[in-house]
Amino acid sequence: MLDTNVARQDNREEGQVIVLFALLSFVMIGALALALDVGYLLSERRAAQNAADAAALAGGVSLLNGEDHGGVVASAISYASANGITIVGDDASVVEVDVQGTNRDGRVEVEVTVPVQRFFVGAIYTGDWQVSARAVSEINDNRDGEYALIALEEPGIYVNGNMTIDVVGGSAMSNGDVARSGGANAFTVDGTIDASGSVSPNGNWEAPGGFNGNRPGVDNPFGGVVAPSPVSMVDWAEEDDFELPNCWNSDCTLQPGYYKDLGKIRIKNKATLEPGMYYFDGTSIDLQNTNSRIEGDNVTLYFDGPEHSTYFAPKNGEVNLTAPTTTPYTGGIGNIVIWIDNCTEFDSQGNNEFYLEGVLIAPCSNVWLHGNPDGETVYGQVVVGTLDVRGTSDLVIRYMDLGDTPRYELALVE
Repeated sequence: MLDTNVARQDNREEGQVIVLFALLSFVMIGALALALDVGYLLSERRAAQNAADAAALAGGVSLLNGEDHGGVVASAISYASANGITIVGDDASVVEVDVQGTNRDGRVEVEVTVPVQRFFVGAIYTGDWQVSARAVSEINDNRDGEYALIALEEPGIYVNGNMTIDVVGGSAMSNGDVARSGGANAFTVDGTIDASGSVSPNGNWEAPGGFNGNRPGVDNPFGGVVAPSPVSMVDWAEEDDFELPNCWNSDCTLQPGYYKDLGKIRIKNKATLEPGMYYFDGTSIDLQNTNSRIEGDNVTLYFDGPEHSTYFAPKNGEVNLTAPTTTPYTGGIGNIVIWIDNCTEFDSQGNNEFYLEGVLIAPCSNVWLHGNPDGETVYGQVVVGTLDVRGTSDLVIRYMDLGDTPRYELALVE
């Protein structure tokens, strides 16, 4: 006989299992639905972060290129839109852009808030369902620009004819343009050719690091160097038995010291400079012909005073000068070979040969290199106001890191 109590017990257990299964199924379906919404939310969060990163970098590039506040903001929003952020419409996202500083020290902060589509979570949650992402780009000058050639003033650097500029181991920078005329010239560097204005390369130009216009301008890396003083120097004008060396009819030798209002030193043969500091004020040096030569080791030539009566004009002949590696005067620095501080034009032309070891500083001078020289080589750095190279001139600058110059670069910092 069937035990009715056992039968009823079995029926109750079966009913409990069905109810439990139903409850567990409901929980599992809810969990799966929630997982779908949360997974989609996280995916949208990653997409929003990518868009914020792209927007911050784009805005930073615009700031680095000197665009105004409106241009920076527009660039950032445009890149956010290009990376999937809906800017207008019912499901529009909010893109906030904060711009601070200049193209030398600025930062661009972008925050993106994106509404996220609900699938199942709306049945149990009716509040905000969105993601936010933030990114910050920053301009810094943490890296040395390694500029072997710098033009500090407009119009900058101009090349013409069949000339060549070859920067070995470094880069070139112009606070104006880097312009050219004709297609035969060559301008090659081992780094970058940068300019605050535009760069106009041709097929013969080479810059592995790129041709970069609209860069922030740089300051004279030697602008803080104390200029020499003639006070402690031998004042040759005050020496009773001194006569300006005759470099016209024969070879001559010059001694370091203060050359004040002594006129023009005309060099037709060879002039040898003894080691030391030379201060020219109202006294000029003029190389006369292809046989002229001026040479000296461990020398610094400083030109000051009236522009029309104090200059260095190696128009012809040969120049061979090396700088002292230690400071030649109190408060100065070593490795400066020629310093033109009175904005006089520096004109090297004709059939000369030019060799300098050290820094050529002429921060407000127009420097002209033209004609058919045998070669013009600088081991060090060249810092000028403007540079104009024409004819078949061949300027080679072999970079030596004697004065640091910043390279302004953009980085994503947050």
